[in-house]
Amino acid sequence: MTSNFPPMLLRLLTALAAVVCFVSPASGEDTPAPEPAGARWYLQTSYYTKHFHSDPAHNNHQHLVNLERIGADNALVGGAFFYNSFDQPTEYVYVGKLWRPFDRAPLVHFKLTGGLIHGYKQDYRDKIPYNQRGIAPAILPAIGISGKNFATEAVFFGIAGVMLTAGFYWQ
Repeated sequence: MTSNFPPMLLRLLTALAAVVCFVSPASGEDTPAPEPAGARWYLQTSYYTKHFHSDPAHNNHQHLVNLERIGADNALVGGAFFYNSFDQPTEYVYVGKLWRPFDRAPLVHFKLTGGLIHGYKQDYRDKIPYNQRGIAPAILPAIGISGKNFATEAVFFGIAGVMLTAGFYWQ
């Protein structure tokens, strides 16, 4: 039986499941989430991008620089600069929230951000929905693994692809 599920995404989810199994505490142990008390900063960059439907025009090297301020309640605000799928300089400003829903896997987190993206222009203007004057709304879900000072995430950009990122926290 063949699957339309992207092989890279399947490998990523399998690896994440393996990490969850290995970092899960034994039954009955109480392990707190690794988050420090209070607000913190998060700086991240991209190290791998995969488009689910290949196009010769696609750029898979986004050179992302992203800075977030995460509050004590895990609400966040941030901004990013990167080169979009068509090698155009692009900015994304957003608000969002981070959750750690698994008591048995406190290193796993989910993040959802929503904001405005600017940079899809000229011939590529219609490559993102609702793009008016080069600015469009965007919602980006992510799943990640993070400790006290370091995190890595898989950020999904619609049905177009996934970007793997890594970064560090500081107070």
